[in-house]
This record gives sequence, C-alpha cells and structure tokens, in this order.
Amino acid sequence: MRDREIINQVVATYSEKNPATKCSLIASALIVVCAKSGVSGCYGGVDVTKHASWYMFDLGIATQTLCLTAHEMGLGTVVVGLMDHDACRKVIGLPDGYEVAAVIPVGRPAVEPKEGPPRRPVSDMVHLNAFGRKMF
Repeated sequence: MRDREIINQVVATYSEKNPATKCSLIASALIVVCAKSGVSGCYGGVDVTKHASWYMFDLGIATQTLCLTAHEMGLGTVVVGLMDHDACRKVIGLPDGYEVAAVIPVGRPAVEPKEGPPRRPVSDMVHLNAFGRKMF
C-alpha cells in the first residue's frame, strides 16, 4: 500500500515500543503479508500436520524472497510482527478466512548498510543420521 492514511492506520496497530514504527511511517510502501487459512497443511480445511498454521512456513519463504529481491534492487526492508494482527486485518478489510502475518516496510535505506553479525558455521547445525552426530 502507498496511501499515507492507510499506512498510518496500519502502523498504529504496531505495539507501542515497536522499533520499526519510524521506518514504517517514512517507507515508500508497506506490504501486508497475508495468508488464506485452512489451505496450507490442511485437507478439507482441517489441519493434517502436527503444527497448526502451516501457512506461516510458506509465508516465511515468500517474505524472505521478497526481502532479498528488494535488497538486490537497492531497497531496504524489515519484517514487522510486533503488532495487533487482528486490528491490522480490520484496517485493510481482510475477509474471514485470511490472516495477517507481518508487515514489510519498503523504501530507500536512510543509512548505508553495515556488516551483520558473523554466521554460525554450517557444521554447528547439521547432523548426520541422528541429532548430535556431526556431519563435518
């Protein structure tokens, strides 16, 4: 969304101390990440996996891809989840059967990107045949 009034209303659903409030208010656009419930991980609208809300996994992949693509285009993003999701769904008029998962502000970065923390080696996270058996 690019409508400033709707952006202000969506940001008003953020939790009071959400650090993404400032960048969201000045972002060029906000993307509200939503999913249709009762589909992913479901058959006939019934969860068939141990973990409910399987759509969150699918949205995680889509959100990461969107943020990486924006980065390649020189845009900045952040994934915002500290918010009143139900209030946000009302602001955007999301119908029943859909859920708001996150908001992604998109815009030109105000500061130069800095180096992130060092990554853990893959060998710390990958196991062979059983948990605790190091692969490397």
